[in-house]
Amino acid sequence: KELNQKEQVLSGLINAASVSQSLGRNQEAIDLAEEALDLANELDNINLTKRCYGILYESYQSIGDSEKSIEYFDLYSTVDRFLRDEQEKKIKAESDRQVAAIASAKAQTDQELQTSNQKLQVTTDSLQIAREITERQQLQLKLNEVTLREQEAQLENERLIRNGLIIIT
Repeated sequence: KELNQKEQVLSGLINAASVSQSLGRNQEAIDLAEEALDLANELDNINLTKRCYGILYESYQSIGDSEKSIEYFDLYSTVDRFLRDEQEKKIKAESDRQVAAIASAKAQTDQELQTSNQKLQVTTDSLQIAREITERQQLQLKLNEVTLREQEAQLENERLIRNGLIIIT
């Protein structure tokens, strides 16, 4: 709760310093921003520390203190560069994580595709074997049918010969 109150106080100090600066009350803005800077450093809030440096840089520039203005501008720039570098690192780490996840998903998909292709090949081979068996069975059936007709024809021929012999005798 105390931390939350300090953050609210810090936010209020920065807002007051910003308003004072925009109203041209630069010394008041400097006093408020320096107080806010101490609190930002205590809370280790680098974003608000940067904001304090920015207000101090602009306020000192407005009152003509170029030495202090340059000092705070350098601090502002250093913090800003640090924050951008950290943001870039986070983005790169997230990007690397996503690339790794995509590569893993691709590898898994490739493995699944390979397994599916193997199953498909087995199925294709089985179908080819089934077709060959079916063709052989159909040929065997035709052969059996022809053999049966031949036997029927031979029986018919023998019957006719017997009938012819019976009629002759």
